[in-house]
Amino acid sequence: MLTLPDGRTLYFSPADQAKAALLAMIGAAEHRIAIMIYSFTLADLTTLLIAKHQAGVDVRMILDSSQDQSTPMGQLMAIEEAELGGSPEAAQVARLKSAGVPLVIGKSADGQIIHSKAATVDNTRTFWGSLNFSLSAPLQCNVSCIEVDPAVIAAFEADFIANWTRLGGAA
Repeated sequence: MLTLPDGRTLYFSPADQAKAALLAMIGAAEHRIAIMIYSFTLADLTTLLIAKHQAGVDVRMILDSSQDQSTPMGQLMAIEEAELGGSPEAAQVARLKSAGVPLVIGKSADGQIIHSKAATVDNTRTFWGSLNFSLSAPLQCNVSCIEVDPAVIAAFEADFIANWTRLGGAA
C-alpha cells in the first residue's frame, strides 16, 4: 500500500488489502454509491450494498452483460469463483434485485464489454483500477487506487451517469 502526498492510496494485490479497503469505503457511504464493474461475485459486498440501500443510501450499479452465466466467459468465471468457494455473478445479481437495489446490465456504447472497475462514494472518493469485485481478483496481480481528487471523481461520476442513462437506468 502506498499513500501519496495528495491523499490517494494505491493497493497492490495480492500483497495489500484492496478488498478490505473497498469494503471500508463502501461501508462509510452516507448518501450515494455508484458502481460500474466488469465482474461482480463478492457476497460480502452484495450484503453491504443491500444494507446501505435499505438504510436509504442511493445505490446504483452497472454490470457487464458478458459475465452472465449463459455466456462462455460467464461460465468460466463461475467455475473460477466456485473453486474459491464463491458463487457466480447471477447469484449476487439475484440478491441485489430481490432487495430492490437499482442496477442495469449491458454493453459499452460500441457493443463491447463494460470493462470498468470503479465505485464512487458520496462524490468524495472513487475506488478504481484493475481489481474486479470478485473472490479471485484480490489473489491476482492487480493495482487499485482510492482517488480523492475532485476532478477525477467528477469524471468517474459523469461517465457513470452517461452509461446509466444510456442503459435505461431510472433517474
